[in-house]
Amino acid sequence: MRGQLALAVAESGRVRRRPLTSRRGAAPARVVAVFDFDGTISRRDTLKPYLARVVGTPRLAAAFAREALALAGWAAGRHDIDAVKRRIVRRVLAGVPVETARRAALLHAEAVARGLRHAALARLRWHREQGHRLVLASAGLDLYLEPVGERLGVDDVLCSRLAVRDGCFTGELEGADCTGPEKLRRLEALLGGLAGVELHAYGDSAGDAALLAAAAQAHWRPFRSHPSPRGSRRRHLQSAPWTFPSRISGSPPCATAWCCSSTTC
Repeated sequence: MRGQLALAVAESGRVRRRPLTSRRGAAPARVVAVFDFDGTISRRDTLKPYLARVVGTPRLAAAFAREALALAGWAAGRHDIDAVKRRIVRRVLAGVPVETARRAALLHAEAVARGLRHAALARLRWHREQGHRLVLASAGLDLYLEPVGERLGVDDVLCSRLAVRDGCFTGELEGADCTGPEKLRRLEALLGGLAGVELHAYGDSAGDAALLAAAAQAHWRPFRSHPSPRGSRRRHLQSAPWTFPSRISGSPPCATAWCCSSTTC
């Protein structure tokens, strides 16, 4: 998985940068900026804390314990981490009333909004001031991402949704998980294709590789070299803040934000 991610990212770095006008006299292209959320705008995973807020840490820990074999299989490269995530979400949220989850989601959105990367917020603001269309694309859940998206002032939120029956969650997703090629498919459906679009994509994991490869301007982990307001000395990526690295040495340390709540990967 990590080798494939490095290859996909390297390939996206070789995409020709399309100009805002495709030919002399042509109308300017629409500019769309699509941002991943966990690990890109946020400093860490936001799904696990949300699940803990809904059902409590002991129940969430028990769900992880019951999926220990699946997690071990992922670590050995035999399982897809997104499949493991779906299994844990099913264990945790099946039977939970929708209203209970929504109340927790509003509180969680407020907490999440306090832990966002300031450099990412600045870049969102810059795109907004230029009149660009802003899209949030994440495998996280709509319950809290839509309120966060509203706070951020984005135009569209593409994310995973849970199926509901009789006022409670079934634990299954409604449709596909919004990650990998599904992110790109949903974006194309939203925009009616990418023809005439100047696409800027920001991401940090294997789930963003398809978006990065399709973008005219691809930004891999662009905000991690910026210190936090508290003066953190961490430096996550030795690259310019708004550019795609021209070279990648080795594989990214973490294939997905789901498995890691650390700010170092």
